[in-house]
Amino acid sequence: MSASAFVSPDFLNRFGFIGRAYVSGDIPVELQALVSAEGVDSVEIGFELQQSRIDVSEVGWIKPAGEPAQATLSYDSQRESSASTFMFNSDQAKFDGDIRLSDGGQLQALDVRRAYLKDFLDVSGNIMRAADDSFESTLEGAFLDASAFFGDFGSGGQAGSFSFPLKLTANLETLRLRKGLDLNGANLDFVSNRTGVREVSASGRIGCGTGSIQAVYSGP
Repeated sequence: MSASAFVSPDFLNRFGFIGRAYVSGDIPVELQALVSAEGVDSVEIGFELQQSRIDVSEVGWIKPAGEPAQATLSYDSQRESSASTFMFNSDQAKFDGDIRLSDGGQLQALDVRRAYLKDFLDVSGNIMRAADDSFESTLEGAFLDASAFFGDFGSGGQAGSFSFPLKLTANLETLRLRKGLDLNGANLDFVSNRTGVREVSASGRIGCGTGSIQAVYSGP
């Protein structure tokens, strides 16, 4: 079975994304479904996002309308996991991962094969919802720019505004704490709650040196 349609950003809410908060304009979609006597075996939905504006200001990225971008959401009932696979591709950003939602539509787990945003991150890993509705994440990869969250962290300044309950552990080839301060072979531990950043600990090497440094921030 196949069909074509336009959907509003609110359609993404069903898959755990608050679409209207990030995407503007109706989205052309192509749906392909395999149906058997037992029901729907698999579904693939293709989103053409070239004419949509995508605003993720929290990480400093906006895709303007007119810039090419595509996304695919697929589900296979034969898989051991109930997760849906989501892929996004544009010149500036790429994502490939599996999303698992609760019956009520809340994000329960996200397994990331690759998350890339130019000059911000290039990682893989996972995010899990904890019993208290906070999230725990383990990441690894080539690069993460933490300055968007920590402001002048690493030079004695206040941490930036971040009010998402998250416990993060990351191992990174390069970790940027602020402009001009990159750590190589870095480890990052980060804890925040709904009132802001609580604790940050980062360690690694500056430049090609063999010595390591550690920077620590504790929130108010």
